Amino acid sequence: MSTSPKKRKVDDLDLELDLDSYVPYVPIKQRREAKFQKLASQRNIPEPQKENEVDDEVEELVRAGPKANVSLIDQAVEAKKQKLIEDSSKTDVEKKLEEEKAIMEAVAQRRLLASVQELAKGIIYTEPMKTTWRPPRQIRERAQADHDAIRQRYHILVEGEDIPPPIKHFRVRLFFYFVIFFLHLLIL
Repeated sequence: MSTSPKKRKVDDLDLELDLDSYVPYVPIKQRREAKFQKLASQRNIPEPQKENEVDDEVEELVRAGPKANVSLIDQAVEAKKQKLIEDSSKTDVEKKLEEEKAIMEAVAQRRLLASVQELAKGIIYTEPMKTTWRPPRQIRERAQADHDAIRQRYHILVEGEDIPPPIKHFRVRLFFYFVIFFLHLLIL
C-alpha cells in the first residue's frame, strides 16, 4: 500500500522542538501580581497587605446598599407608597401641568411618524390618499365583528374613519399573478 502524499512524516525532532517551545498559559491576574511583585522588589515597596481585601469587602457591601436584603416586591410596594404620598402633596395646578406635559409628549410621539421633509414644510394630511384598489369581495363582505376579531388576534391597532378591512395574507390582496410571481422570485 502506498501512503498518500498529503500525510507528512512526523519527526521525533519536531516533537522535541514543540515541547521545548511550549509555554503554559498563565492567567492575567497572576501575571499582574508577578509584575507588581517584581516592580515592588526593585523599588523596595512593601507588598499590599490584607487591609486592601477588607476594604474591598466593605466597598462591595456599600455597593449593595441597605435594600440588598429587601425583596423586589417589597421595594415596588414602597415605591408606590412614596408616589402616592408625593401625589397627595401636589396641588391641582401641578397635576394639571403634568397631564399637559404627558399630552405634549404624546403629540411629539405622533409627529415622529411624519418624515423630516413633511415636518419642515409643515405638511399635514387631513384626507386619506385616493386609490383605486379595493379589497377582494369575500373580505369586503365580512361582518365588522369579524374584522374586529382579526384585528384583535393579530394585534392591529387602527384609528380614524373608513378603515379598510384587515387582510391576513399578502396573496389575498388581488395583485396580478405576475407581480406576486416576481416578488416570490425576489425573495428566493
